[in-house]
Amino acid sequence: MPIVLYTNLELEVGSLIDTREYTGLNEEALRHSTPEEEAVERLLEEVRRTEFPDAPERLSSVLGIPIPRAVSHVYLEEKGWYGEIPTPEPAGFGAHCYHIERAPGSKTLSVDEGLVGELVLGWDELEDLEKRDLATDYWSGQVKSGYSILIEGPIRIAGECGTPRGERKLKALRWEAD
Repeated sequence: MPIVLYTNLELEVGSLIDTREYTGLNEEALRHSTPEEEAVERLLEEVRRTEFPDAPERLSSVLGIPIPRAVSHVYLEEKGWYGEIPTPEPAGFGAHCYHIERAPGSKTLSVDEGLVGELVLGWDELEDLEKRDLATDYWSGQVKSGYSILIEGPIRIAGECGTPRGERKLKALRWEAD
């Protein structure tokens, strides 16, 4: 299954990069985030460090969106032939869109970024136990609204997206909520 990465960085197709080299960009973004976002990231890191130490670190990772390889077959009646329409990449944030592949030595985890959004949006209303439960759900791979793949370490830039639907602004540390 292809994995889509949106980024503001221009990357060379075919290159092998290590996500840990970009940790500083995520740390810088975190310094400019809201108090709730900072608190959520601290909680997520505490839970990861104590309960899921083998999981990828969020600040040293990229967040990829898995997409199916399926194509739609369309019959063009007036022409009398079938055509294929590739599955479009999902919408994302970033000036550039790439298909990436995990490389040997990378750590991966399926995650639901909606849980992070739920934590941020409810930070002042949620009880401490509820916050911890949501953070634990995140690291244990619970999926409520959709999943992404958190990848730390080496990745290969396999190609550029065919039909990207990205936006120009990207906050290096990104969460989404439904």
